[in-house]
Amino acid sequence: AQHPDRARRGFLDALEQAGELKRVAVPVDTDLLIEQQIGEPIPQYVGRLGWDAFRDLEHQVICQVAHQRAAVISSGGGVLTFARNVEVLKPSGIIILLAADPTKLAKRLERSYARPPLTDQPNLEAEMCALWTQREPLYRKVCDVVLNVDAETADEEADLQGKVSTL
Repeated sequence: AQHPDRARRGFLDALEQAGELKRVAVPVDTDLLIEQQIGEPIPQYVGRLGWDAFRDLEHQVICQVAHQRAAVISSGGGVLTFARNVEVLKPSGIIILLAADPTKLAKRLERSYARPPLTDQPNLEAEMCALWTQREPLYRKVCDVVLNVDAETADEEADLQGKVSTL
């Protein structure tokens, strides 16, 4: 299955290629761990049991991985909107916000990932814009570093690697 968010996967890949990830940490993708635990794609799970059940499971996974030493944890955007997750992640880690223009993010997600809607917005772009408006202040409050993952060159991978090298 294709990774739900190319920027998240690209960030981990760029860290690995820069040699930083292997030197300091183990990459952990919470969505992939969840899918391994439930034995089905997240959209199907959410479709069957709803977002609340998913958020509870997501929190359990966050609790499991937050206590791992030397881990780079990649999570979906909803994780930091719940204080219980921030309370688990913040004391022992650095939170990096991968900030993207919501319109560009919607285009990435349309190409790579189908998921049940989080809002009653008419389309994915409107939903991403609404979620960003709602979540951005919270993200900026809890994060330690902001990395803009909008590609500034035609080569998205090289662009992201260049940004990672500044961390």
